[in-house]
Amino acid sequence: MARFVSVVVNNGIVMLEHINHYRRHGVTRHAAMLQGGRERLQPILVTAVTTLVGLVSIVVQKPAFEGVYYYSFALVLMGGLACFFYETLELPFKIAVVGG
Repeated sequence: MARFVSVVVNNGIVMLEHINHYRRHGVTRHAAMLQGGRERLQPILVTAVTTLVGLVSIVVQKPAFEGVYYYSFALVLMGGLACFFYETLELPFKIAVVGG
């Protein structure tokens, strides 16, 4: 679970830091959010998709370790990752509304 949270937090930090990099170099806030979001979309998407693909095998095969099934845990992780991926993509827009 800690790795899952760290992936989500890392995605947000990477995106915000990239946007702040443009802001420090004099780009307007709107342009920095568009450019930073566009450039960080692929790495964030690849991270989320590879994690989801890795969890699909657990859900489909329903493996057991000492009689304990882990596919329900994998389903929860997949749902959480999908939701937080969406939230990460929304992050620059939320910052724009707040005015940060």
